[in-house]
Amino acid sequence: RGHSRRVGHYAVLLGRAIGMKPEELQALHWGSMLHDIGKIGIPDAVLLKPGRLSEEEMLQIRSHPDIGANICRPLKSAKVLLPIIKHHHERWDGKGYPSGLAGEEIPLSARVVAVADAFDAITTDRPYRAGCPAPVAFDILREGIGTQFDPNLIEPFIEAVQADTSLPRQQQVYEPEREEPALLR
Repeated sequence: RGHSRRVGHYAVLLGRAIGMKPEELQALHWGSMLHDIGKIGIPDAVLLKPGRLSEEEMLQIRSHPDIGANICRPLKSAKVLLPIIKHHHERWDGKGYPSGLAGEEIPLSARVVAVADAFDAITTDRPYRAGCPAPVAFDILREGIGTQFDPNLIEPFIEAVQADTSLPRQQQVYEPEREEPALLR
């Protein structure tokens, strides 16, 4: 839950920085909250493994976007959430998964969440490594410009995160204006 909430916060920061509309920001928030829901179909032994994953385990991990999309497809809001859930691991250069989309074939919302997800993954502790400080994470994101990430998103993301003074990092959350947002009705 902490990871998804932080990803949602960072995604909304970036969405605001690039001028996304309020309803798009709301979709970023909810899509971020659900982006890894497919991991419920992955054994904990794989998800929490402290060492290097085998090829078979990597295939299991790479199935989580499709599993998540299948879980969420019945939601009324699926039209705006499914692109995030299914495509947040696509890469700008087409070497991502599950569909191998490249460049602007990847929905903008999924490209935004990919940046936010990567930043949170880099800066938080994992079972197999300690998190990095934000400046190191910014350098890693910059190294992925044009290969992993949309070239137009990294600098606005870094500027937005550096300017963010809302809450302490571990508590940063985007809270929607209504309990039940219109997109989930």
